[in-house]
Amino acid sequence: MAYWSSSNIPGCSLPTPHSTIFGIFRVVDVSTFDATAERESTASVDLAFGSDQRAFAGAHRLSVRQYVSDADLPKVTLCLSCVTCNPTSSTAMNTGVLKAFHNIYAKLLFSAALSRTIALPF
Repeated sequence: MAYWSSSNIPGCSLPTPHSTIFGIFRVVDVSTFDATAERESTASVDLAFGSDQRAFAGAHRLSVRQYVSDADLPKVTLCLSCVTCNPTSSTAMNTGVLKAFHNIYAKLLFSAALSRTIALPF
């Protein structure tokens, strides 16, 4: 499945593995909430980007953790994890314009995911 617009991404379910988002990101792993968990459960989506033939590639993980606090209150934690690399050499990724663009773009994507997640009924 290919998602070219954020309005096409399902609001109450996760994209399936091997889906592409915006023609750039490939869904490589999906983990859903454990319905039998009583106190804590985590769902996540792993997205890969780039190519092993170019100097920029990596992955993002957006995870949502539902848990019950010590005061028995429901809580939600959202987390964005990123890793980038240069698969064409054994050197560190260039810290120039590409990395700065990546950081801004990742934060914008995370903000969009956060606003969509907040709108979901839990």
